[in-house]
Amino acid sequence: MKLKYQYDKEILTISEKQSESDIEITILFRNEESAKHLEAIRIFFDENDIYTDAIFNTYTDNSHQVIVRKDYYIDFILQLFKQTLLKSITWE
Repeated sequence: MKLKYQYDKEILTISEKQSESDIEITILFRNEESAKHLEAIRIFFDENDIYTDAIFNTYTDNSHQVIVRKDYYIDFILQLFKQTLLKSITWE
């Protein structure tokens, strides 16, 4: 089964690229307020003892790259939903 999600394209854009062991997620925010929600997700992952679950990179064009281990992908998507950055999540 594959996870499918929807988000408001006026607020952000999300793209994914899979590799063998992780998923590279690029998020481009259209406003600063929405980008603040990603900081809460970063804190969530920083507070656990696993340093390689999600690695966050921020760029000057207001885009963010998150490299998520495949075994933490669902946790990351759920955090996006919890922070109201996603509108819905479904299994396909």
